[in-house]
Amino acid sequence: MKSFVIRLKKGDEAISSLSAFCQQNQIKYGWFSGLGAAMSAKLAIYDLDKKEYIRKEISGILEILNYLGNVSQLDGKAIIHSHVTLSDETFSAFGGHVDELVIAATCEIVLHQLDIELNRKFDEGIGLNLLEL
Repeated sequence: MKSFVIRLKKGDEAISSLSAFCQQNQIKYGWFSGLGAAMSAKLAIYDLDKKEYIRKEISGILEILNYLGNVSQLDGKAIIHSHVTLSDETFSAFGGHVDELVIAATCEIVLHQLDIELNRKFDEGIGLNLLEL
């Protein structure tokens, strides 16, 4: 297993930045965690009964308490799947699935490249592209 330390800068969008890093470094499978600060986020929570996401946009002073995710493959393309826990200026915490995360000051990420394959396949019963293990 090979590990990388990545620092995202102010204005970077986390998912697209991680996707670009993985493409440049030929990383097909991985697991990552990070922390830092964000200026905005588009989050989602999956409603299993309706098989659709409930979405919310947030902006302001946001601390990234925990940013977790993986890199897997879907139809030969790298997919970043991530969740985040954020806190605001009232020290209230909230989080969800990340659709977009724009960095404020910095985001420090450790990415572990995996030697095992993580492939996704659509699951009709759940309505999502799940890891095929």
